Parts: sequence; structure tokens; C-alpha cells
Amino acid sequence: MKVLKTNNLQYIIFGFFIIFVIGCASSLPQKTIDQISYQKIININLSKDQLYKFSLNWVKIKLTGIDRLVYKNNPEDLATGVKNSLIVNRIISNGYFEDPKLSNIKIKYKCKIDCKENQVKISFIDCIYIHENKLIENNSKIIDKNIEKKLIKNFEDLIKDFNQNVKIL
Repeated sequence: MKVLKTNNLQYIIFGFFIIFVIGCASSLPQKTIDQISYQKIININLSKDQLYKFSLNWVKIKLTGIDRLVYKNNPEDLATGVKNSLIVNRIISNGYFEDPKLSNIKIKYKCKIDCKENQVKISFIDCIYIHENKLIENNSKIIDKNIEKKLIKNFEDLIKDFNQNVKIL
């Protein structure tokens, strides 16, 4: 009789444990599309100028081209109104990700490329949903985990392409 009571108690405790684990797993935070970002630093034995020139051409081929160049200025230069237009610190471009599961919706993202001596930092940020080239108002929508994985894989593939092609220089 004691053996049966102990076994029943074990099953009850185990049942509560399973319910607790399932409850915790279902309350894991989910990401919204605007929370997705990906960044990679690539070390390459090339000068800043060589990396910059390659990056300019690469964004023209792989993304939408050059949307903006951000110039590096010293704070004292900005205070006097002098802008250094020769030193470019960042290239900004946009890209699009499409998946058949999204039907007519695309994911637009911003790509920032920072070139330094022997180093490039590529960041993919500011992801948003667009439909027929118009912003969808609710970009705090939860992103499907499979779509998120495919989007991150797309970012990784772009970085891999950059890394392989820049080594050809």
C-alpha cells in the first residue's frame, strides 16, 4: 500500500513539473521584426581605401546601391563649421528579403558598412515589412521564427559573399 502512494505522489509531482515547464516555454519572449539585427566584423589584410572601394561596388551589385555616405568629422571641425568631406566612415544601403511564405510582403533592411584599416564591420538593422514598396504601419508584428532564421541566413550569405569576393582583390 505504501509503494502505491509513493508512486502516485511521484506521478503527481512529475505532472506538475511538466505543466510548469510547458508554461514557461510558452511564455518565452518573441521577437518583432524591428528587433532583428545582425552584425559581423571581418578582418582582412587590406587598406581602408581598398576596403571602401570594394564596399561601394559590392553594395551596388548586392543591395540597392549607395543610399548615404556618413562622413567622419572631428568635434572641433564641426564647431567651426568645417566639414571633412574626404574621410568617409560609413556606407549605408538598403536590401530586401523575400520569402514565398510572406506572399506580397517583403522585409526591407538597412545595411551599414564601416571600413577601417584591415577591418570591415557589416551591420544589418532596421528591418521593416513593406507591401508594394509601401511601409506597413504595424512593424511591431511578431516575426515567424522560420522567417527570422531565413532572414539571418540571408545576412550570413551576404557577409560570406562579401568576404569571399574581397579576398580576390
